[in-house]
Amino acid sequence: MADKYHDLVQAAKNGDTAPLVDQCLPLLWAIIKRRVPRQDIDDVVQNALYRTLTALISIKDHERFNAWLNRVANSAIVNHWRDHYRHNMESLPDKPDSSSLHHDGTRPYDIVMRKEEYERLWKLVEELPKHKSEAIRRFYIDQQTTEQIAIEVGRNHNTVRRWMTEAREMLKERLS
Repeated sequence: MADKYHDLVQAAKNGDTAPLVDQCLPLLWAIIKRRVPRQDIDDVVQNALYRTLTALISIKDHERFNAWLNRVANSAIVNHWRDHYRHNMESLPDKPDSSSLHHDGTRPYDIVMRKEEYERLWKLVEELPKHKSEAIRRFYIDQQTTEQIAIEVGRNHNTVRRWMTEAREMLKERLS
């Protein structure tokens, strides 16, 4: 693997960048697509690829090219989110009421990590049995009390509390 990258990097340094681009593009795409909104993937991949090609001169250890490329991709992701907040664009996408994820002075990397944790948690909530998932959503997203939820779903207040307790235990188990 190291020899392959050595030859590709050397060829790129001599002006033949196409083989290196063909090798890097799928790797960059795979890393970036999980951490930025769909509409921004192409731009972030392009920025990462540009950085990769312009920084080739600094690569000394071809055996660690994959790790280096991963750092370039992660740097492009962090820069994307930093620019996103600098320009005061809309809040983080996807899940309901992501307003709690607005930039509050934390590093861009921490913002990306919070967003990923948030998305992972809500994916797990959606995998819960429907009645438990709905109770969690109503309690945490809609800010309803367990009494209000019980009235709306036509169940006893203690039943809804039990659902909430069981759902939290299931989530704890799945998160650990």
